[in-house]
Amino acid sequence: MKKNDTAFYKTFPVVLAITVLVGAILFIVGEKTWALGFILGNLTTLFLMSMLNRSSYQVVESQTPEQAKGIAMRSYFFRYFFYALILVVAGYHDGFNLLATGLGLFVFKLVLYIIGYLEGRGENND
Repeated sequence: MKKNDTAFYKTFPVVLAITVLVGAILFIVGEKTWALGFILGNLTTLFLMSMLNRSSYQVVESQTPEQAKGIAMRSYFFRYFFYALILVVAGYHDGFNLLATGLGLFVFKLVLYIIGYLEGRGENND
């Protein structure tokens, strides 16, 4: 569990840097709706992954399996409801590009997989 925690925590600053860099490039070179959509997707994912981290600790510290299951189900439902809500807002609002928002929602997972792979590869070389 410790190995995954380090990759998970290392992902936050990398995604924040990607958000600022790509958002600025899209804002300067591309359309503002692409930049705003990408930033919205990334910030949403950062917020919800932070919430996932907190709820995971609550599940581990829960007293009974039923309590743990309830916490996990509420967290899961809320996160995916919020993802859907953000995509609906981006789809109906003219200031956001829906595709850019969707891509922004996937950046965290992509960075997490890359960091996890690189960390795992480094342990195999030792």
